[in-house]
Amino acid sequence: MLTQLPGRWLALALFVIYLLSYAGVLHSVDELSALAVTQSLVVEGQWDVKQMAWDQQRTPPQNIVGIDGRLYSKKGLGISLLAAPWFAMGQAWPAVGALQFALLTGALITAATAYTFYRLALTLDYPPATATLGLIGLGLGTLLWPYARTLFSESLAAGGLGLGLAGVYTFRHRGATGRAVGPLLMASSGLALLLLAKSANAVVIPFFAFYLGGVIWARRHSLTLPTLLIQGCAFGLPLGLALLLTVGYNYLRFHTLLTFPLEPYEQFNTPLAVGLAGLLISPGKGLLWYMPILWLILPGLPHWRRQGRLADFVLALTASLALLIFYARWYDWPGGRAWGPRMIVVLTPALLTLCLPALDQLRQAQSWRRWLLLTPLLLSILVQLPGVLVNFEAQEALDMKMGLRFEQLLWQPIHSPLLTYWRALFSLPTRDPLWLQPYFWQQPATVASLIALVAAVVLLWIMGVRRQGQGKDDGRGWSATAGVTCLLALVIVVTAHSDPRWQEQSANPDDNRTVVAYLAAEARTGDVLLLDMTAKTAAGERQAFWTNQGVSGLPFIGWLRGPDLAATTTPLQAWVAPYARLWLVMQETVEGAPEATTERWLDQAAYRGRQHWLGNQRVVEYIIPPALGAPAAQPAVLSMPLAPIHFSNAAVLRAYRVRTGRQPDYRLVDLRWQAQPAAQWHFSIQALDSSGQLVAQIDGVPARLPAFHDQIGLSLPPAAQRLILKVYSAEDGQVAQAQSGDSAPTDFVLLQELE
Repeated sequence: MLTQLPGRWLALALFVIYLLSYAGVLHSVDELSALAVTQSLVVEGQWDVKQMAWDQQRTPPQNIVGIDGRLYSKKGLGISLLAAPWFAMGQAWPAVGALQFALLTGALITAATAYTFYRLALTLDYPPATATLGLIGLGLGTLLWPYARTLFSESLAAGGLGLGLAGVYTFRHRGATGRAVGPLLMASSGLALLLLAKSANAVVIPFFAFYLGGVIWARRHSLTLPTLLIQGCAFGLPLGLALLLTVGYNYLRFHTLLTFPLEPYEQFNTPLAVGLAGLLISPGKGLLWYMPILWLILPGLPHWRRQGRLADFVLALTASLALLIFYARWYDWPGGRAWGPRMIVVLTPALLTLCLPALDQLRQAQSWRRWLLLTPLLLSILVQLPGVLVNFEAQEALDMKMGLRFEQLLWQPIHSPLLTYWRALFSLPTRDPLWLQPYFWQQPATVASLIALVAAVVLLWIMGVRRQGQGKDDGRGWSATAGVTCLLALVIVVTAHSDPRWQEQSANPDDNRTVVAYLAAEARTGDVLLLDMTAKTAAGERQAFWTNQGVSGLPFIGWLRGPDLAATTTPLQAWVAPYARLWLVMQETVEGAPEATTERWLDQAAYRGRQHWLGNQRVVEYIIPPALGAPAAQPAVLSMPLAPIHFSNAAVLRAYRVRTGRQPDYRLVDLRWQAQPAAQWHFSIQALDSSGQLVAQIDGVPARLPAFHDQIGLSLPPAAQRLILKVYSAEDGQVAQAQSGDSAPTDFVLLQELE
């Protein structure tokens, strides 16, 4: 009965399996970089990734500074674009995490890739039973399953390659009549996704062009010039748009064309023999061990010529070889901390195409031969389980922390993840799926809801299978099952929102939530958040938390505190300049601390406002001046000098200036003092309403900046009518009398009458 089901039912079943193996956490800084682009697009309509400024201290960093001084991701644009709608939904729905919602993208892409492969097998005239085996093998017996819970670009690239193959095969086998525009659009769209996922994947495009050229040449006598032009436009349009987008994206950022500027170490300098051995047969990354289903390529070779499929298999083979050789030469051929040979996951649909003849023989084989052919398929599914159930990045980091070298993990069988990760299934720190986390089972209502939803999906699926077998399927059963599956996905994402693995380990989770709540109430359009990180901060976790559960619509900069910024040139100035207000968030840093270099720079470059301790974190408000400049660019003399104002025996104010910030209710106040007042004297800038009631206030110590200067920023409430200045004793609250020239002493100086 299973082999008679349409591919959409099988793809939906795969998606449910992917939901059940959903982890809800990121596995690599690569994903964080791609999602930083997504966040910038959704929140600001920008391409930069200033959230990851901290990553520039790592080697290699995932981002690079562009010609305009902004920071940009090295990752392909495709996965960032596809994740954007889900991320936006998460931002609009506080009950879910934006990144956790976006992490559904991988499962959807992989399920769609499996369905495409099912259609590809049918196009090659294989029966539904063979197509079903191919779908199961691709969806559960390859590296696509472990990567379905991630946002690595390889999953999208594999989907693009599968769609491209399905398109050109359909053009050849189903497009003999008519203009066959649809298959060519399909093929071109697949190659466009392949290119957008990673521009290096473009090495396979010539093989597709050659294949299509052969098909057209064989039909040359029946084709007219208008048909050729229409077919050429159909194939060129999606791919051409993707190429233009890639070139434009790179040129605007770096003045390059197909890729970002490479670092000196980013070279194709691995000996080919070493790279090929590593990608194919090494114990730690060998494709033949991570995907035993590929063993079926050999018994299927004698059947390649049957039914005119030789050209189809040659295309799949040459595309695979091109990508394999290309990545074998890359300096990082293992693909970093990953499950199996991550760099060549893209090959999966092409390699599974080569397995179809043997899978077809499996369907027809008898007794022992059937089991002989079935064993690689079953073993391949079994092999993926450690990759699905274990956080491979965390486990590899743990292995290396225990003293293992990366070379040992690659080349020594005893340390191969295929063997050692089975033990990690019982290790709490590296368990990955949501349902393996202890907190998950501490929510009885949620667990009951999920069990009920899974049971409903299974029941609807069984009923749909039965109706399909009786020839009564009208589409309503599949729609109902898909609807319940969507509800299941939503409940899973909502459940993942409280996953403690998302909490930053270097901060109190309650403090983080308090800061988020405060900024959610105070922030507005035109604001930016500056996360001031130290060497003790878990920077990746901090960025992930603020992206996932931070203030919706509030962009942020993930800045790693460094040398004294007031004495150096910093890109931070250019990144902050477009905004009207900045919120600086620091951990365990008191005001005036010598190590608070970011705060010290902002005190001179911007206008300091309110500050609050929220738990162990301090939030400081800064109003950005209309023309943000380095401290040296500040005027030596204020534009409105006054007669000195004497505050009893406390202080002398030489001059002041009040300006409007980039928002009508923002005020920038400059104060210039004659000298440093005694330590007990403080100033207070106050906003009063029409009845003289206090509605806003900023207090501070005078002459904190060079040349006895202060810069104070206020965000005024609508009721504010007057802005005044007082000087008072912090010891007893005594207000110093203000007097200028022969005028009568007063308790305050009127700075501005507000409209």
